[in-house]
Amino acid sequence: MQKNDMAKGQYLCVDGDMPLLQEGIRTVICKEMPDIRLLKPGDNCEREPMLLILCTTDPKKAMALLGWYREKYPILKILLLYERVQPADILDFLPFECRRIARSSLSKEELLSCIHMARSSFFVWNEEMAQLLLKEAEKHHGFIQMMKKEIAVNMPTHREIEIAKCILAGMDNEDIGKQLYLSTGTIKNIIAVILEKYHFRSRAQIISLLAL
Repeated sequence: MQKNDMAKGQYLCVDGDMPLLQEGIRTVICKEMPDIRLLKPGDNCEREPMLLILCTTDPKKAMALLGWYREKYPILKILLLYERVQPADILDFLPFECRRIARSSLSKEELLSCIHMARSSFFVWNEEMAQLLLKEAEKHHGFIQMMKKEIAVNMPTHREIEIAKCILAGMDNEDIGKQLYLSTGTIKNIIAVILEKYHFRSRAQIISLLAL
């Protein structure tokens, strides 16, 4: 796994207007990601890097929260999980540099993958969001300039999707090689590249690429 700019022991906050989902996320994080410290009342960490997981059904309330967090925590990365929000409304969140934008109906493995990707140095959106970004870029020169700073839509390749489908079907490396007409060694190397690229910890997490 490549070293990223989220130090071990990194602070993380879960907020929004979906309390049941938020509590579930906190439980998963405490169990599965011991290197992350959940933000608690009284923690003095305004100058520490912070990862915010924002769960929302209301874009206006979410925007207000994002503004507050961005001002309080200058070193902030954001993972946005949304429900019943129109994709076009999500574009308003882009100036806040959301690292990962996804629907809230995620499995545990998909959630962990989203967190790993949000902690990394690249931006990832699903295909629906990517199409909206391209349309917006055609309309606004300023939007294009913003994208040039750092943003990269890091969509899975066709080969990565094929691998993910094979893993979902329960195939081992040898079976995948036969399915794709590649050697077992080649499949092993491709999987290693995927794990490093998306900061996954296990091959099971590769399945989450099918949700992008």
